[in-house]
Amino acid sequence: RATVFTDAAASFQAAQSAAQAEDAAAPAWAKKMEEDLKKTMERVEGEVKKLRSELVPYRAAAARSHNKAIINDDEALLEVPAANGEVPPDFPKTRGAVKALNGQQLKNLLEAYGVKEIMRETQARRMQLGPVLGIKQA
Repeated sequence: RATVFTDAAASFQAAQSAAQAEDAAAPAWAKKMEEDLKKTMERVEGEVKKLRSELVPYRAAAARSHNKAIINDDEALLEVPAANGEVPPDFPKTRGAVKALNGQQLKNLLEAYGVKEIMRETQARRMQLGPVLGIKQA
């Protein structure tokens, strides 16, 4: 599949170069090829985007599963994507970093993951965040 995508991209670039040549008008076949390949590229990009979004729950589950085995504070956490597929920018890198998060940082992470906070206390927020990241009591 990657080869098809690479070949299509190379063909698209060749057709685009021919269509935009300064010395002569591009032949009709080059213009048609450019349009056809542009449509193909848009379709392939859409399919890749769809596949990535469908994989988000599996990526999150795999990261949580890995993170559950972490017991030392200096061990790296795998990043857990939010429902939109993005990892929040302030994602803690280690289990110890989760312990060091302040109340506002915890609130921001809970919001990024779509979790409604139950209590405003920092430790309560940390307890809510633990299962989201797949870590045991932080």
